[in-house]
Amino acid sequence: MSTAACWTPLVILLASTIIACESSVTPPPAGGPTPATPARAPAAAPPRDVPIAVAPASITWHTLVSADQGFTVRWTTEPEPIPVSDLFSMVVQLFADAACAVPLDAPPESLQVDGEMPHHGHGMNVRAKVERTGPGTYRVVGMLFHMPGRWELSFDVTRDGVLERAQTTVEVE
Repeated sequence: MSTAACWTPLVILLASTIIACESSVTPPPAGGPTPATPARAPAAAPPRDVPIAVAPASITWHTLVSADQGFTVRWTTEPEPIPVSDLFSMVVQLFADAACAVPLDAPPESLQVDGEMPHHGHGMNVRAKVERTGPGTYRVVGMLFHMPGRWELSFDVTRDGVLERAQTTVEVE
């Protein structure tokens, strides 16, 4: 899905909310009848395709520096916590610095995200798809941790033919 297609429903929702908030009802004239106020439909929930990066501040971001300190990755999942045996998505942001100030913009095929259970000798049963949604920002769809336990989550970035990994442990209950 294109970035524009992801943002369009959110822009429409925000515009309608702003218009609804700015509209005012004029007070009735003294001694005159009260004008009818039209009923408003409740605001629709944003579609699940809206990038997590625009969701409320209650999202937990995890930050991780790669093994060779060549990049920093910041990530979150949707939903959170990660469900067992149910697909989930991630938003991944790559940075060229530890302060997360300089986006590391690379083609989506240069980023691979995977999960393994080293104590069980297997990984995910599916291959996740990476989509670039903005400079240094990617959406990873189709993640699936099919059993509870300790998972090793890895972020591999290939630049100029060199692969570098950032890896962390995630407990799934």
